Amino acid sequence: MHGLKELLSFGKVRNKFLYFTLAIGIIPLILVGSISFVIATKNVRDSTTELFANNLDISNNIVNLLSRNMETLSRSVLGDQTIKNYMRAYRENPKGYLDARTVQSLDTLISDMVSDNSQFFSMFLLSEEGFKYQYTPFPYSAADLWKIHFQDISDKSWYQQTVGEDGKECYFLYDVLGEYAVQQNNPDCVSVTKLLKDTRTGETYGILVVNVLMAYFNEVYPMAIQSDDSCYLLADPKSDKIGYIGMQVGETDDLKEALGAYPDSFDSDHYIITHIRNQRTGWDLIHVIENAKLVSDGLTIPLITTIVILILILFSVFFSILAANTITRPLKQLNRLIERMEDRETAASIEFKDDEIGLIGKRFQMMIQQNEQLNQKITSLSLLEKEAELNALQAQINPHFFYNTLATMYWLAKFGKNSDVADMAISLSDIFKIALKRGNDMITVETEIEHIKKYINIQNIRYQNRIHFQLLVAPEMMQKKMLKLLLQPLVENAIYHGLETKTGDWELTVTGELKDSRMIFVVEDNGVGMTVDDSMPQGVGIQNVTERIRLKYGGEYGCQFESEPQKGTRVTVTIPDRDE
Repeated sequence: MHGLKELLSFGKVRNKFLYFTLAIGIIPLILVGSISFVIATKNVRDSTTELFANNLDISNNIVNLLSRNMETLSRSVLGDQTIKNYMRAYRENPKGYLDARTVQSLDTLISDMVSDNSQFFSMFLLSEEGFKYQYTPFPYSAADLWKIHFQDISDKSWYQQTVGEDGKECYFLYDVLGEYAVQQNNPDCVSVTKLLKDTRTGETYGILVVNVLMAYFNEVYPMAIQSDDSCYLLADPKSDKIGYIGMQVGETDDLKEALGAYPDSFDSDHYIITHIRNQRTGWDLIHVIENAKLVSDGLTIPLITTIVILILILFSVFFSILAANTITRPLKQLNRLIERMEDRETAASIEFKDDEIGLIGKRFQMMIQQNEQLNQKITSLSLLEKEAELNALQAQINPHFFYNTLATMYWLAKFGKNSDVADMAISLSDIFKIALKRGNDMITVETEIEHIKKYINIQNIRYQNRIHFQLLVAPEMMQKKMLKLLLQPLVENAIYHGLETKTGDWELTVTGELKDSRMIFVVEDNGVGMTVDDSMPQGVGIQNVTERIRLKYGGEYGCQFESEPQKGTRVTVTIPDRDE
């Protein structure tokens, strides 16, 4: 998860370079590929649709040819004077059934007219006055003429359309008189109807119905243009029901749904429908193919284009990553060098090439080496400086002891107190053994306590034993190491600034304890005290001790000063518990 987040991060130089190179390489490829795919798909669709339209145009010419034969037959009937005379005679003298002689004569005429038409199925001559005649070469195809009533058929839509054409042929993709057939399992037929009108007088004397087998129009769509993936249909939009050639209605539910709104709409999400209307018959010649199938058949070029583009994209990704790694690898080495610059051996072991980034890395390694040398010099100088400062501060303490003690010895000697002078001289000697010892500024706590005792002994001689001194230091602290002369200046400071001007008893207490790896000393007196806003004592005192502690142990250690007028002063010294 972390690796993925790092890969997607835009903050890294490698990722920025990678993303920019990928964008430069992939975006144009995607654009070109998308445009090529769209154009190729459109071209395939357009060319295929144009092919279908051309096929439909050829089929339209075939429909014209076949329908012209039907028109020739119907006009032969219209132009035959014998037929016209029979129908007029019946109009003048209606008598139910036609006599046998009339039927025989009409059969002979019609038989001659249809002798060269193998797809002819039946013919009907009907009139409003009750003239009923049918001709069929197939006995089973006969209709029950007694059931045909002119009043009934005049209400049919096909009859009204025929009348509306006023003598022009009407074509229907079903048998308009099929409901009167003696046998209901007759083969599918196409009906051609025509209003019989006298060409000279314009008088209507009957109606003609010619039925041909549906197979007659199978030639509309030659086998050469048909395929298993598409469907060629003939549809009759002017009928109260749609007739199809080329597909059984209901055979394909999706296709039935696609043509469900016919003839008002050919819209479909799943099919591409191409159509053309035959002006002679009024029929629609339709081609239907699934949209997905059309696209899939023409996907060869777009598919090849897509595959090539995907390969180019993979190459682009590969070389972008290779280029990004090649450029960013030395940057990573340089970053690793910076991160590990404190580990001088690891930093020196990183190898760089002789390119621009490699030169920067090598110079940086040289800088680390030089910086290490400078740090060593600075550390050495810092130690020397700290030692010098400690020696300077220590030098401030020694004269202070010397001056005060000699002054006291002078006055004691002047007053003849030689034994006190002797005691002071011995105590002073012991103090200077510690203060003036060279080579090590660290002593044990026990030695620092002895130092204080010697100092208190001297001060009690001066002040005639007025100082009541208490020493409460934990025994386990005695052998701990500490910076010498830390407590004695604080004791001296308490006497001179706290007790010397106080009347009554002088009390001075030094305590020590170990707590949380620290040594804590407290120097407390009952002197005159001061307010916390008053300036701290100068010279040998708290500031001197605090500065020495800071130089030796660091800024987190030092002295804490607490004082209250007429109640005394308390100084807390905190140093680390170290064995050094």
